[in-house]
Amino acid sequence: MYSRSWLWSWLSFNFCSDASTGCNPFLPAELVKTKRLNQYSRVALRILTVILGVVRAPLMILSTLLLITTDMFSIIPILSQLVVVPVFRPVFGWLLLFSLGIISPLAVKVDDFRRLLVRKPSGKSTNAHGIVSSFHGMIDVLVHAVCPRPNCFVFYSLDGSVLVCKTLIGALKEASSCPQKSYGTDSISKAPRGSVIFVSPSPTNGLGVLKLDHPLFEKLLAACDFQLASVKYSCYGSHYPHHLTETGSKHILNLMFTNMYCSVVVNTLPDPINDVTKISKLMARLSVPSCVETQIDPSTYLEFLSYWRETQSLNDAVRESQ
Repeated sequence: MYSRSWLWSWLSFNFCSDASTGCNPFLPAELVKTKRLNQYSRVALRILTVILGVVRAPLMILSTLLLITTDMFSIIPILSQLVVVPVFRPVFGWLLLFSLGIISPLAVKVDDFRRLLVRKPSGKSTNAHGIVSSFHGMIDVLVHAVCPRPNCFVFYSLDGSVLVCKTLIGALKEASSCPQKSYGTDSISKAPRGSVIFVSPSPTNGLGVLKLDHPLFEKLLAACDFQLASVKYSCYGSHYPHHLTETGSKHILNLMFTNMYCSVVVNTLPDPINDVTKISKLMARLSVPSCVETQIDPSTYLEFLSYWRETQSLNDAVRESQ
């Protein structure tokens, strides 16, 4: 059976990692950050998870049903713009995040321009066409639904085809199955106004920015000013919101039962940008301090996932034989 330290070392330096930085943006954070517990601590933790599940499950079910109901009204343009997007979706999305142990503010945080090494803010109010955001998994969709409250969510596949989701439940479902090899539809010529475009078709652990499809982004952004944003998680528990190695349903259950407490913040640039070549560099600066630019192609995530599942199957077989 593979040990955690051995698996971390092998994956970091020999598999799906960036040669120049040694960063592996696909490895679950809890694999290397979770401390080993003694027998009494494990028993206490299991009791606590049961209590968390009993308390959180009703709220999760209620908030999910409310979000499904509001999504039905989002197809009506007037109701969507006046009630669903600005009021109902943020409130019910916040409740769903809370039921998973995630606390999200209702406002974005503008990062310091000096730390980001960008020019001093102009001070002029600029209405950005949309948001280009980092992507760690399906929880990012909920965080953006709470704030900054977009009209739709834009995902792109490994072959460059694009999918626009106008309902929150549809976007959550799509994010849980990323990356897609192809959506089977033609790429849109321009990103819809008020949308969130996720910068990568593959989820990451926030430690590395994957290689971007520059021609696709140049087409999507189409000389419009977009606000660059990065989602940052600070967790105190044994499970992180990065959706990397699990199915969507198992990921939600693990968050609900094992995530003690997690705060999240959306960091943005002081001014919108329209320069595609700077997105990767600025996204790394917006993320955690240890985040770096990598040349890893998003399709490498499929190789990592295949290896990960094979390794877990071997581990399970060894446990059963002991």
